[in-house]
Amino acid sequence: MARTTVSLPFEPRPQEIELEDIDLGDKRLDDRARLIFGAWSAAPESSLPRAMKDSAQLEGAYRFFNNPRVDSGELVAPHVTCSWQRAVQASASGLWVLAIQDTTEMRFGGTKERDGLGELMNDGEGFYAHTGLLACMASAGEQRDDSVAVPLGLGGCEILVRPRDRQKKPSKISKKQWERARHFSEDNEFLRWDRLANDLEDAAREHGVSVVHVADREADEYSWMANILSRGGRFVIRQTKDRRLLDPHNEQESQRLEALLGDSHPIEARHGRSTTLGVHALTTTLCRPDLSRATEKTITVNVVIVRELDPPDGQTPIEWRLLTTESIESPKDVLRVVDAYRARWLIEEYFKAIKTGCGYERLQLESLHGLKIALSFCFAIAWHMLLLRTIARDAPNVPARAVMTASQMAILLAIAAMPKNPWSVKLDADPDATAVLYAVARMGGHLKNNGPPGWMTLSRGFQELRQLVLAQRLFAPRSDQS
Repeated sequence: MARTTVSLPFEPRPQEIELEDIDLGDKRLDDRARLIFGAWSAAPESSLPRAMKDSAQLEGAYRFFNNPRVDSGELVAPHVTCSWQRAVQASASGLWVLAIQDTTEMRFGGTKERDGLGELMNDGEGFYAHTGLLACMASAGEQRDDSVAVPLGLGGCEILVRPRDRQKKPSKISKKQWERARHFSEDNEFLRWDRLANDLEDAAREHGVSVVHVADREADEYSWMANILSRGGRFVIRQTKDRRLLDPHNEQESQRLEALLGDSHPIEARHGRSTTLGVHALTTTLCRPDLSRATEKTITVNVVIVRELDPPDGQTPIEWRLLTTESIESPKDVLRVVDAYRARWLIEEYFKAIKTGCGYERLQLESLHGLKIALSFCFAIAWHMLLLRTIARDAPNVPARAVMTASQMAILLAIAAMPKNPWSVKLDADPDATAVLYAVARMGGHLKNNGPPGWMTLSRGFQELRQLVLAQRLFAPRSDQS
């Protein structure tokens, strides 16, 4: 497979820039927020007591998380603004900007009930974070016909807390009656998809950007698609429900399907195996289901069907049925839709970076208020983890100064200059970002034979590097010593 070479549509900057314009209404709170963010992002896998440098910092951090004057929305706002600014740059470069949406469960253990949390499925307490991650589709290079998803940052989020005393189905009414009543209820949990899509669409228009909403099967609801279409929006969504068509026997549609039947697109499946997919497309009109909030009786969408042609023995064949607003006029158009849906996996990595990379669910904060504040920090930290992984794998032309400080670079070059160093790190005199990130990943335990580095090994490597920078500062000669 040809080497991936992606040109980023924005210039990466130090992570601290994400909270540079924070305004919590009190300079002391702003300074404390920057201090916590700097310490936590330097050691995201560590617990808060380990990430903070001393007991005074730790005590200040806990006061910050418990301070009722700190608003989690205001705290994350600078990162969201930076994310949309990157989206503007991506759009100006002619790239698709994706608004990838999904819901993740935030579950917290312990025997003590925490203030403000709700019930989760299969017992336990916590909340749901319905999240919109911005990304762009960058070309994978002249030798490749697919794209690489580049994370741009958080576009928006809604926190959903299920009441512990949520109403159960009354015994006197049927299941069908209960489902209908819940569907049209104002507290229907699915409405979070409409609210976030509207928020993302509003923000996109405010910044002069057109976004493609990307979602998995949970969002396959007629009303969601109709809502986006009514606003002139765009989407790529995976179908899961069987739907009524206005005219399922249209001969012209059958001809369009046959025209693309022989085309195939080699892609890399989720488990790392290479496969060949048959890709087919057609245009059809969906009828409104009996149970729907939508006012539109029909909507016209394009359908892209992806099937694995020759799966390995014992493996379930890949099959996606995608509904989209995007063009399917040419094979290239169809493959672009497929690549947009493939980018959806990025949000799963984002959630993993929050939960595992930042240790979010291990936090011992005792209230929803404090946990929402902590999540605001984690959104920015997790995005930066994914960005570094993208640069290491796919963007060799990024300068090294964009991914590390001068002190870190000096230490890394000094390690590489040693005839024998503990990590077998090797670097040229003027390395690019990809080279230095591979070296950092090696310090985090990455083995070259295991393929490109992931965000976890990069995070661990940076933690090692920051410890060495700290040691160098501690033992450096002081100017006031004779």
